[in-house]
Amino acid sequence: MKKALWGFLAVLGSLVYGDPFATDNLFGEMESVVVEMPISETSLTEDTAGVSFSPSGSLTSQLFHGVNRDYFKAKNWQDISQRHQSVGELLLDVRTGDDSKAFAALEGVYRADNQLTSGYVRELFVDFHLKRRLYVRAGKQVLQWGRGHFWHPSDLINVEQKDLIERAGAREGTNGLRLHAPFGAKTNFYAFFDNRGGDSLQDLRSSFKAEFILGPVETAFSLWKKSALHPAYAWDASTRLGNWDFTAEAVFLPKNFVKNWEIAPQKQGLDSLYAKASATGAPRVAISAGRSFRFLEVPDRLRLQYEFYYNSLGNHGKDYKSAQIYAYSSPTSINMGTNQDVVLNQGTISMWLASQGQIQAYSLGKYYAAGFLSIDKFLLSDMTLALNGVVNLSDQSYVFTGSLSYRTMHNLSLQAAILAFGGKPQGEFTISGQKIQSQLSAGISF
Repeated sequence: MKKALWGFLAVLGSLVYGDPFATDNLFGEMESVVVEMPISETSLTEDTAGVSFSPSGSLTSQLFHGVNRDYFKAKNWQDISQRHQSVGELLLDVRTGDDSKAFAALEGVYRADNQLTSGYVRELFVDFHLKRRLYVRAGKQVLQWGRGHFWHPSDLINVEQKDLIERAGAREGTNGLRLHAPFGAKTNFYAFFDNRGGDSLQDLRSSFKAEFILGPVETAFSLWKKSALHPAYAWDASTRLGNWDFTAEAVFLPKNFVKNWEIAPQKQGLDSLYAKASATGAPRVAISAGRSFRFLEVPDRLRLQYEFYYNSLGNHGKDYKSAQIYAYSSPTSINMGTNQDVVLNQGTISMWLASQGQIQAYSLGKYYAAGFLSIDKFLLSDMTLALNGVVNLSDQSYVFTGSLSYRTMHNLSLQAAILAFGGKPQGEFTISGQKIQSQLSAGISF
């Protein structure tokens, strides 16, 4: 296992050489691990009142295949799953002459396997400012919070985290009120009040952040607070050493932030599983290093990134992979991949964790290592190759991905991606039983 990890990192490192790259904008937009082709915007249509309206969007058709490990033994076609879906995205951007803005990201998904059509409002917010001293965004939105490449332990706000292969459509936003007060070019203060899923002030979650530029270091301190819980404290920073950019972020979660479980043995029937709040605080830390390189005489053509993640709440996989059935102390619901939740009175520990929102990919173990490599203008000027890998060092399982993306001048995008899972049996990336997944996508943006 260790040889596979170091071999993967060494291969990435041996492919690169060349020039430094320009530092990313500190307050730029969220960056994807696999950079999808951008959605073009139509020209703004302005009416006589000085209001501009800019619709844009995309339509993507995707075909997925999954090859189970058992297929390589019996060559049974039933061990190869198939799923097809079509994803439509509509972005509506309305701006006024005083720089106010209204934005909506709407999404529709049709799945051929169950013939169901689902609709989503991913983002829906209003932007305005008070004499450019205070900027306000109210509604459902995706925030820039944390500066890591793949893991963002300091981000306790956003609903949807990154994935190795970014899905089609818009990212799910969080409903709330964001306030931004800039003080020159080197200092920014943020506040976000998160009211999703609550009907009283007791359910309100508050986050505050102060960002500073101190010489070559860009740093931020943040705080997350919910009623009846102690605050969670976070820090992140980025700087440049030589030709490499380094980022780091950390959070200390308070006690009672997550739910553990206790097992009550029963004389008859199934043992009972019930929730118990964590009694101690817990840190999470992510450290990343990356740079761009000149490759085949083209500046910044190749990008290499390494990242390491420590999650003190990880359980080494010994509990979530258990197949033992327990009786739940109270009924719980879980989404089983359909549009309806299923209410469960019994099940495994992993199903219980998923129902509590505590099963998150790439965060089940304590220690992780990852490498990311992308090459622009690969073979063709509009083609990008991306190779990524994540290793769960705790249970010694891993996933490697490769994707080839192409976009024409007329906004046609094509992508082929493959995911390979391996490592010890019953690990995070092997427990599903799948060995290989493939994704084929074709889309048009407008």
